[in-house]
Order: sequence, then structure tokens, then C-alpha cells
Amino acid sequence: MRFVLFILLAFFAIFVSSQMRRRGMKGHLVTLSIGPGTLQLVALVAAIMASLQTISLIEAGSVGVVKIFGMVRPEPLMEGINIRNPLADVVMMSIRMRERREIINIASQDGTPISLEMSVFFRLDPARAPEVLRTIGPGNLYIIRILIPNFLSVVRGVAAQFEAKAFYTSTEMRDSVSVMIREQLQNATLPHGIIIDGVVLRNVELP
Repeated sequence: MRFVLFILLAFFAIFVSSQMRRRGMKGHLVTLSIGPGTLQLVALVAAIMASLQTISLIEAGSVGVVKIFGMVRPEPLMEGINIRNPLADVVMMSIRMRERREIINIASQDGTPISLEMSVFFRLDPARAPEVLRTIGPGNLYIIRILIPNFLSVVRGVAAQFEAKAFYTSTEMRDSVSVMIREQLQNATLPHGIIIDGVVLRNVELP
């Protein structure tokens, strides 16, 4: 939209400037000290601004998803300077590794209620960013709709396979539980473009 407005402004300024030069127009524009030279400068600035609409600067740690007339292009724009359709919108999506910490109340295999404080480290697959935007939505919606529900479900499912003592008597057992959770969570989230880099069991509270 900005591209069209700048182009129209440039053509309008050039047209009025040419008419003023050809007809020697005087009146309101001259009274306001707006002459052909000023209008040509306006046209030049508008043309430069229109040309800038064809360039997208993607910051490090992000990808740009191109939307044109409501349609999402399947190829993301990678970090750096990219040439794009000036009529398209670019939605920035972070691909940096992030941490989500949750306190999850579960029941162990022997029925003991346990409170687990766990962190999951994750990031968005750059190549899948357009699909995530199209099917899930912008921003952090994929965290709310996909990551967290699967994280809670997998933790409860894995924890139910162990007795309560497994969570506080052996570091190796706790690490094994974290690995199992990571593997199952990755299987659940990877089809949705979410990469799981790690799962950490930070604290265990027993009744």
C-alpha cells in the first residue's frame, strides 16, 4: 500500500510541476513558495521511498514471512537484505532458541503426587516459518497452541512410568527422564515446525 501511495505522489508531483513549467502557472502554489523545483524534489523523494518498499532488512535471529493479498509465500526471507514484491507485507518471526519454564503437578507410578519444575529449550524451524504462520498464526501462538499442551502431556505421560524415588535419588535417572521427555516432545512438535533443543528437570517437590 505504501508503495502505491509513494508512486502516486511522485507522478502527481511530476505532473503538476510539468504543468507549471509549461503554462507558467501562478497562484496558490506560487503563493505558498511551492515551485516546479520543489515539486520535482518531492517527486524524487517519493520515488526513493517507493523503491525502498522493494527491500526488506531481516535482522539476525529472525526470518521474514511474505504475505501478498492474504496469501503466504512458502519461501521465507532469511537474515540480511532481501528483494521482495513491494505490494507484499513481511511478518517477522523469531528463530532464536528460547526457554519455557513450567511447574507441572503429576502423579508418579506409585501414585505419589509430585511437583516438577521443568524447562524446555526450543526454536522455530526457519524453513517451516511460513507454514507455522499460515496454519497456527503469528507471534507466540505456536507456543501457546502447540508447544505447551504437548509439553505438559508428554511430561505427565513419562513421569507416570516411574516411581517417585526415581526423581530424587538418582541424577542419572533424572537425566534419563529428561531425555525421554525431549525425544517424545520432539516427535510431537517437529511436524509443526518446532525444534526441541533440550529439556531440563530443575526442581522436584514431594508432599
